[in-house]
Amino acid sequence: MAEMLKIDNQKNYYIQEVEKAYQEGYRFYINGGGSGACLIYKKVFLGEGRKIPLEAFVVNDSYYDMILGKQELVMCGHPIIPIRDIDLNDERIFICMGYTHYDFYDTDIVIPNIKGKFLIGDNFFTFDRSGKEQYLDYNFFNKHKKQFEKIYNKLEDEKSKAVLQAYINQKISGKFEFINGRIVITNMIVVCEDVTAVTGKLEVDGSVHVIGSIHSGGYIKASGDIIVEYNVETAKLIAGGNVMIKKGSCSKRDCFIEAGGEVSGSFFEAANITAGGNVKANYIMNSNIRTMGRVIVSGSKGILLGGSICAVKGVDTYNLGNSSHIKTLLDIGRNELYEQEQIKLNDKREIILNAISALEEGWNKMLKHLPAKKELAEETLKKLNATIVAKDRELANLDAEISKLANMTDQDMKAPVCVRGNAYPGSVIIINSIKYMLPSDVNRIIFKLRNKTVVMVKL
Repeated sequence: MAEMLKIDNQKNYYIQEVEKAYQEGYRFYINGGGSGACLIYKKVFLGEGRKIPLEAFVVNDSYYDMILGKQELVMCGHPIIPIRDIDLNDERIFICMGYTHYDFYDTDIVIPNIKGKFLIGDNFFTFDRSGKEQYLDYNFFNKHKKQFEKIYNKLEDEKSKAVLQAYINQKISGKFEFINGRIVITNMIVVCEDVTAVTGKLEVDGSVHVIGSIHSGGYIKASGDIIVEYNVETAKLIAGGNVMIKKGSCSKRDCFIEAGGEVSGSFFEAANITAGGNVKANYIMNSNIRTMGRVIVSGSKGILLGGSICAVKGVDTYNLGNSSHIKTLLDIGRNELYEQEQIKLNDKREIILNAISALEEGWNKMLKHLPAKKELAEETLKKLNATIVAKDRELANLDAEISKLANMTDQDMKAPVCVRGNAYPGSVIIINSIKYMLPSDVNRIIFKLRNKTVVMVKL
């Protein structure tokens, strides 16, 4: 196992360790294929008059072909080679890793096998959009040390404690979550540049944080969350978790966002969004949104204008439509999306019922042909009974979910459509398939069902 020099976010420490290893005769590699790797080279190896020789940039095999054409790396004047070409048994090699390349590949392949030294540091060399150098602090646990200590004290099993302790000590990295008393740490890939069609398709088993924008042709698919610091243009984002676009999304109807959880951003214009959770913004215009959650447009200047909104749990907006009477369609409650979800749940219920029926049939057969040994018979029946009980519990939870979905969209929905500012003609509100076209301007109003009719109630 290599000597782990520790993860550290201080630039001076990083430089000191590299200089020390240079004096001891180590050969250097930088793990990474983007602008972060170039900046580490320029700042650490060449900065302040230093001329520390670099053998090569090394990249994970899956990125090798894509990285070869990187002009910024080529201009550094060093070879770009795949990690498989490095002799990890060489005790005189030193691999510099930035935060963005300390992922599960490094944890599982590089770190356990390297015999030399490696240094892991946050990607502290980056630039904002104005070109000003800035420092990014990803040491999440330093900011939340007290909360981590509280979580640690709540944990009962030693495995979870060990995982949390490793995270606090920065032996592992990723997105940290505390769910139902369990520690969950998923892979988090940080991309410190814009994503374009040239970048290629980025598919990640974990979460992705883009410190930049996503331009035309960009594609990201992640099993976890997707976070984008700036804008999303004509691109496609698919996330098993949430999607957060800190600035917003604007395209010519060629921006597609799919999320198992929430989707949020400052604005969405001409976007196509499908979400399992809420969709939140300050401004939504001419967009097609389908969500099992609620569409929330907040802020005193917040506006929902044009397009089509299919939201099972409803809409909460400041302004709806505008004085130009642009058509804005809201389809709330038991809509097409609701019906599709009910079909999925009922299909899942049928599968569980068939499994329970098969298990009970197996139980009856086993009672007729029990093993001769009493202990073996008892153990077999015990295991089968535990499986039946687990399936019964799964069925009960599913029935509760189906019932909850039905109750949530019934006649007594509290505020299917809530407008806290002004609502204008051109707005079409459909609640549980009952349609209402707004004839005139109204303000501070709730649209809801009463006796199978859409009515307006003052806030």
